[in-house]
Amino acid sequence: MTANEENRPLHDAMQKLARKRDDASRKFVYRSLLRAQLYIPTVGDGTGDGIEIFAQDEPLQGLPVYVVFTTLDALRRWHGDGGAFTTMDGTALFPILHGANAGSVVINPKSNLRGELYRNEIEVLAEAAPKYRVWLDSIGT
Repeated sequence: MTANEENRPLHDAMQKLARKRDDASRKFVYRSLLRAQLYIPTVGDGTGDGIEIFAQDEPLQGLPVYVVFTTLDALRRWHGDGGAFTTMDGTALFPILHGANAGSVVINPKSNLRGELYRNEIEVLAEAAPKYRVWLDSIGT
């Protein structure tokens, strides 16, 4: 299964939310994000010791803004050759972003299908992630 096929439910949910802008559509995006395999660009931490950290966009009110991508193509549109990146599902990612005190996370910048989650949404996803992971494991995904 390709990343595009894996993330089809997320893409569909994002398109639906763009059209409807209702709570049910927003919750569907949240669930789909937790389940999705996401591409996160990384950069060196500046120490020269080979440690990679998540790439950041311009800060939001002094807080870090991270970027994630739903496909490798979207990552390449943002950063030519794609650069260094890692992948993880949303149940792993959102607790990390919350722990990093993220002000927001931009999804698919420079793509037609894009969005942004703010601090309160990251917190909700981070809190839901462990329970959602248990549920996903119980159904075998």
